[in-house]
Amino acid sequence: PSFMAPEILLKKKESYSYSLDIWSAGYLLYILLIGKPFPWYVDTLFNEKTNKKPDFNKVLKKMTKFDNESVNPNDTNDPNIPIKFLIWNMLRFDPVNRWDATTVLDYLKNFQESMQ
Repeated sequence: PSFMAPEILLKKKESYSYSLDIWSAGYLLYILLIGKPFPWYVDTLFNEKTNKKPDFNKVLKKMTKFDNESVNPNDTNDPNIPIKFLIWNMLRFDPVNRWDATTVLDYLKNFQESMQ
């Protein structure tokens, strides 16, 4: 369920678009950089011992909390801000606010150029 964008969990079929892929890519990027899944992942695993199914309402609440934690791209005290800002924008709860592929690629290109 972690790779599932909120619109899938909310079953909003009318909003299925490429933004779903951006969500999954952002989640995968997070795992590759941090080395562990997002906090909401642990709560969504199927518990074989108790036969307990995932609580998607709990997952959606945690996704919303993450979305509300704004990342300031101008924070010069944290060297990780550029990647945090990228991931945060790829994992926006509302697909309208989520970056599209062009914006992600432009951001990465600009970031690369600023490092040279």
